[in-house]
Amino acid sequence: AITEEVFVLSVTTTRHIYYTHRAKREREREKEGKKEGFVMGAASNAGAETPSNNPSLRANEDAMRQIMHLVFSEIKPFVTQHEPDVPEEDLPELSRTRDLSKADFTVQWSRFCAKRKLNPAEYVKNLSETIQKQIEDGAHQDGFIKSVQGVGPYMNIFVKRQKVFKLAINAIIEQGTKYGCTNAGQGKKVIIEHTSSNPNAPLHIGNLRNVMIGAHLARVMEACGCEVTQAFYVNDLGAQIGLTALAYSRIYTKIKPTMKIDQWIGAMYAVMNTCQELHANLL
Repeated sequence: AITEEVFVLSVTTTRHIYYTHRAKREREREKEGKKEGFVMGAASNAGAETPSNNPSLRANEDAMRQIMHLVFSEIKPFVTQHEPDVPEEDLPELSRTRDLSKADFTVQWSRFCAKRKLNPAEYVKNLSETIQKQIEDGAHQDGFIKSVQGVGPYMNIFVKRQKVFKLAINAIIEQGTKYGCTNAGQGKKVIIEHTSSNPNAPLHIGNLRNVMIGAHLARVMEACGCEVTQAFYVNDLGAQIGLTALAYSRIYTKIKPTMKIDQWIGAMYAVMNTCQELHANLL
């Protein structure tokens, strides 16, 4: 259960940081007359338009974004062959599929075709058949695309997984523990408070859970380029500490603990707090 909580919380936070940063950068690029994203042919730091025979993944950049750009660069020539003057902002986006048995990536062409008054299913069918024929004829032996299928307005893409795995493994070997890190959160300062156990109560498995979640989340944020500060607040001020200290000072030389020391101190606080409430009610 702890592992699942850590995983879900880590993924959710990472996605939030990534998409927030991406949206901010897109707004900045749009002001300059540019657009960034998983758009075929769009300017990107992920690589050149035409992939080399031995591409590599660069450190501190999203590995998936780089792989997707390599796939883009193989599809774009087929589009521009029939649409040489198509604006880059009109090109559809490539996205991951939820069911990898159906495709690794997919492109939705409805909006693209609607602007040109084309039948999306027919356009995708013809485009997919053209690309697939080129692949079967051996024109893209060094490429990443294994096959494409037209399904309605969607063009489903399968990649050569052994080629992608090799690319990833080489990057892991080269980058070591830095693999998977990005600069998406660069410049952001984050404070993560975790643990912060109650000093007047026994420690329990829930405290350990908070330590693991907080520490793992801090590492995920750091891997995204954030400047992270971890805070553990010790609640050792206030009336409850005063009551506990008073009780301890009165009995520690008279009564020997009959339980674990943290439970013993918690019991003293409970007794003193009850006495205080009774006294307040009598006044």
